[in-house]
Amino acid sequence: IETHWDEQPAQILPLLLNPLIENAFKYGISMQYPCFVRVGLIIENRVLTFTTENSIVPRKTLEKGTGLGLDNVRKRLALAYRGRHTFDAGLTDNETFAVRLTIKL
Repeated sequence: IETHWDEQPAQILPLLLNPLIENAFKYGISMQYPCFVRVGLIIENRVLTFTTENSIVPRKTLEKGTGLGLDNVRKRLALAYRGRHTFDAGLTDNETFAVRLTIKL
């Protein structure tokens, strides 16, 4: 976990980051395969930067994600931070999934 805060007041929507952290652990952790989860949160100059990166472990068809959590986060961002955020989520290679969110506070 990487964190940095410039100690300036900063507030975001309640529970906005939870689905992103939950997904990183849900799809990135396994007892059978090598795996990792990395989470970062930086607040500097009234800009929040949040990142997750996780391994992608093999899943059964019934356990695969639908993307609903990420879609809900996108919708909440569009409503609350229109024109003040960027959000990227996807595969970075065959074994890693990454999320990067920036919000101008």
